[in-house]
Amino acid sequence: ASASPFEGLAEKVNWLGVSLSQDPFAKLLLEAGISEETIRSWTSDPAVLFEGRKQSVFDLLEDLDVKACVDKAKQIAAAACDEHVSQAPTASQKVVGGLIAAKRDGTSSAADMESASTTNASACNSAFVFIKPHAANGQVQAFVEKEFAARRIRILRKGDISAEVIDRP
Repeated sequence: ASASPFEGLAEKVNWLGVSLSQDPFAKLLLEAGISEETIRSWTSDPAVLFEGRKQSVFDLLEDLDVKACVDKAKQIAAAACDEHVSQAPTASQKVVGGLIAAKRDGTSSAADMESASTTNASACNSAFVFIKPHAANGQVQAFVEKEFAARRIRILRKGDISAEVIDRP
C-alpha cells in the first residue's frame, strides 16, 4: 500500500502513466494552487528545503490523510517560495526603482514567477509596485508598507524612478 495519498499519486503517475488531470488527488493539489510542474517534479521524490533542512517530499507527506496531505503540500510549496524570495533578486527583479514585493500565498501559477524553479513556481507571486509621483510621500509609503505587512507581503527592494526614466519612450 502507498504510504500517503501523494505517494500513491506518484506511483500511479510513474508506473501506470495516469494523467494528473484525471486523478482525484492530483485535482485537489491543483485546486489548492500547486502547479502541475511542481506536482510532476515531486513525483520523483526530490529533497526540498522545509523547516530549515532538505527533506524527502515523500517523507514529509507520509502517513497523512488526504486533507492533511494537501495542507502539508501547500506548506512545502510556500516554504520553497520563502526560500526563493530570501535569495538575491533575479534579473527580472533588478529594477531602477519602485517597490518589488512577493507574496507567500500558495495560489499562483507557474507563470507568476518566471524565474522560479519548478519546485517553487506554484507558491509565489511577485509584482513591481509603483507609487505615483503625486502620492509619493512618507505617509503613503508607510501606509503601503503597513498594508503589505498585514497581508504577509514582503518588500524585497525599494527605490526611486526619475521622471526622465518614466517618460522615456
